[in-house]
Amino acid sequence: MAPFHCADVEEKEKDRLVAEFRAGTIKTLLATNTLSQGVNTPADVVVVCGTRRGSYYLDGPEVAQIIGRAGRGKDEARAYILGDKIEIFNAKKSLLARSLPLPVESMMLTSLSLHCATKEELAKALNKTYAASMTTYEKVMDSVERYLRFLKACNILHEKESGILSLTKEGSLLARYYISPGSYIGFMRAARRLENSDFTEIERGCLLLSSILPIAVFPEYPARLEKDFHMKLLPLELDKDFSSQKAAVIKFYLIRASAIPPYLPYQLRDVQRWIGLFNDLEKYGVHERTPGKGWLLKVVIALKTNAAKAASKKKPIQPSLV
Repeated sequence: MAPFHCADVEEKEKDRLVAEFRAGTIKTLLATNTLSQGVNTPADVVVVCGTRRGSYYLDGPEVAQIIGRAGRGKDEARAYILGDKIEIFNAKKSLLARSLPLPVESMMLTSLSLHCATKEELAKALNKTYAASMTTYEKVMDSVERYLRFLKACNILHEKESGILSLTKEGSLLARYYISPGSYIGFMRAARRLENSDFTEIERGCLLLSSILPIAVFPEYPARLEKDFHMKLLPLELDKDFSSQKAAVIKFYLIRASAIPPYLPYQLRDVQRWIGLFNDLEKYGVHERTPGKGWLLKVVIALKTNAAKAASKKKPIQPSLV
């Protein structure tokens, strides 16, 4: 019979068990979580019999603390975790909860664009989503409060004294065009800073377009283009807001139409949402003139023209008769 180490055992007996286990007199020791509470008990093999304690599941740090008994002062050791189907499901659920974000941004913007609501009503609606089932209501409410603070700081949200929330004109337009407030604020901030830069209008458009589209970088474009963009971005401290590589690739497309990939015209359709947003921002008096709109339009039109020219020069496929 292997001896048992637990909280109910007297201190002298526990000390004796640990001492004999360290000395090697006791080869196998059964224990509860007491051995993981700061007691140094080096072992060749540690077997964790399940991660469930009644209705409670051990979290990651607790399991790591237990496994940490293996290999103390030894060159090699092994650790095993035994678990039933319920424990495996709980482990997968925990992993999924860390990788599955709450749809706070999209759901709150959509809800507020349809009708006014309170913070509690938004949290209750968000709590019904699948991602919320992986966490607690308190964490859902915390996410809602943090995002509401962000929207208020960006002047995208109104709050009445009664606690009823509603979107401003700017916020309603962002919801209509499915554009993230974070991306929009970053775009506007960077566009305003580009107004006092040494970049040409075409180069400014390339930079702004690179922040919207997922442009693929390939090795054939001239490295000097990237260096030019980078050296001009550094004094403005915009090197973290824009990618010199992507902007250089877009400028290269303007120089050499044959380099434009066939999927780029389809990607440019996504920019139409941004341009539509800018037009409505001016139409409804949110902005008299949206910064960056003109530069973005110039580059998009030039890219579409080059793509059309490149496509017209390609020979059509000749059908063969068999």
